[in-house]
Amino acid sequence: MMDEIKRYTGISFVIASIILLAVLIILPINQYFIHIDEYYTLGLIKVPLIDGIKLTAMNVHPPLYYIILKIITSALTAIKVGYNTLFVAKMVSVIPYVILSVVGLTKIRKEYGWLTAGLFLFCVLAMSELYIFYVIARMYSWALLFIVMSFIYLKDVLVKSDLKSWTCLTVFAVLGAYTHYFVAISTIIMYLLLLSYICLNKLNNKKEKLREIKKWLISSFCGIILYLPWVQTLLNQMKAVHANYWIKAPTLYDIVNYFSYSSSVSENNAIKVFSILVLIFFCALAITKYKESSKLKNKIDRITNIENSYIFIGIGVFLLTIIIGVIISLTYKPVFIKRYLLPSLGLIWLSFSILIPKITNRKFFAISIILIISLAGFSMADNLNTQPGEYNQIMNEMNHNDTIVIICDAMNFLKFENSLNNTEIYTIDPGLGEDWDKILNKYHTYNKIKSDNINKILKNNTNKDIYLIEKEGDNILPKNTKTEKIGTISSRLYAYKIITN
Repeated sequence: MMDEIKRYTGISFVIASIILLAVLIILPINQYFIHIDEYYTLGLIKVPLIDGIKLTAMNVHPPLYYIILKIITSALTAIKVGYNTLFVAKMVSVIPYVILSVVGLTKIRKEYGWLTAGLFLFCVLAMSELYIFYVIARMYSWALLFIVMSFIYLKDVLVKSDLKSWTCLTVFAVLGAYTHYFVAISTIIMYLLLLSYICLNKLNNKKEKLREIKKWLISSFCGIILYLPWVQTLLNQMKAVHANYWIKAPTLYDIVNYFSYSSSVSENNAIKVFSILVLIFFCALAITKYKESSKLKNKIDRITNIENSYIFIGIGVFLLTIIIGVIISLTYKPVFIKRYLLPSLGLIWLSFSILIPKITNRKFFAISIILIISLAGFSMADNLNTQPGEYNQIMNEMNHNDTIVIICDAMNFLKFENSLNNTEIYTIDPGLGEDWDKILNKYHTYNKIKSDNINKILKNNTNKDIYLIEKEGDNILPKNTKTEKIGTISSRLYAYKIITN
């Protein structure tokens, strides 16, 4: 009876996931920029692939997401299919969930059953900020796909330890590291936890442990070799970040938000506390199962031992990513914000989706399902209330034939040039280097000026509306220039109308 309840509960979650996916694809918000960096994405894919990779490197990102997006948009252009670039970019971000759905309904369902498959597909769509990030033209959904796939094949490594499982683990780990740097950090944590499991596993003899350590070393070495082409770029980016970066040091309130982000994006403190308590509840349940399995001595119970250790690894990756992110931000340079946890959310919810079907007590099982539905409900309410950013209105206000826009630097020029195609744009020389200028001059109408020339522009264009996009603290306008703030583009970027009379 209990098995049938779990099966139909899982199928219900699958159906709910399909409905939510359909709603996601038809949402009106797919026609708008809902994240400021989507502007950058669309500006970047207008340039050829090699130059796009160079610009990606200069903007402190690994390149794989942009390569994927560029290949897809180039293919559509080559076969002469008319398309809306923004909508296509957003749908490219949905592809990872479609792939996860196929994996969930095949591999995960066969290994764990309908309940785990249904819970996983539902949670990895509905929890926290995941839902809305499947329609944001950024790398996060692809980063989640790659780290989840590497984690799925980690289980095969634990069970079978064959060439296919180690190869898939290595390849997906490298793909994730080429997509987002915090996936690289989470992957390193996963590898270290895997090594700990190999060394501490009581069911393996000394020869087996040495053989598994050898495989671990080979996989790690291959991963490093595959990532070597990007290492020099990474080192250069680290120098640039250490010199100047926009992220602020985390506060105690931020750290609390990191943990509540596991299932909630709400600004309501009561929901945040509820989210953290549920996280603690499931972690405590996982620890209990892990302790039970650690006492098993018989090889017959090997799969139980592996599954409970596997769940523990998935939870550990998420929690340790937070801890290491905070430590790096406090000791080296602030580099960590909560959305960098999005990929590792896939691991914790797959782990919990494997854990919940192990509950044999009906009351505890019912409570667990109610908690999942409640958390998803809170998150979906926040996600479905997401509105197009204020920057859409700001761009529309400035984008006219009788306007001039002065942009503070080349990077923001690349972001907004497409959306300001009717206006005359000037960009202040920010000293970003010749590479920026060479690439932008090849593909854009790029008018770079010194800040000293702004006075001349103001005097010669009194008949036009003149706007400024400026970063916080830039102060690039001549003294005594009057401005009227028209909006906040991002937390550090503002738009002003310059008063010329």
